[in-house]
Amino acid sequence: MRPKCQIELLLLLLPSALAPTLHQCEDELLQACALSVLPLDELRAEAQAEMDLNIGLGQPLVLGHEDLLVQKLLKWFKHGFFRLVPG
Repeated sequence: MRPKCQIELLLLLLPSALAPTLHQCEDELLQACALSVLPLDELRAEAQAEMDLNIGLGQPLVLGHEDLLVQKLLKWFKHGFFRLVPG
């Protein structure tokens, strides 16, 4: 199949271009290094506290624990991690 435009060509080449990065993400040593920097226990506790507060206030639970954890992780990356990493 011949690509019709540059976007189609990019989409065809993208998986092979990302393959080395994807394999790095599966590396257990790199995962352990990443997890050693994340304050995961603290973020989980914050997510649980927010859930408990919503329940205590009688508010409907729109987001589950994992959704709140993802929000906490995003906030940490934007406001915590990137302060630690010189750029």
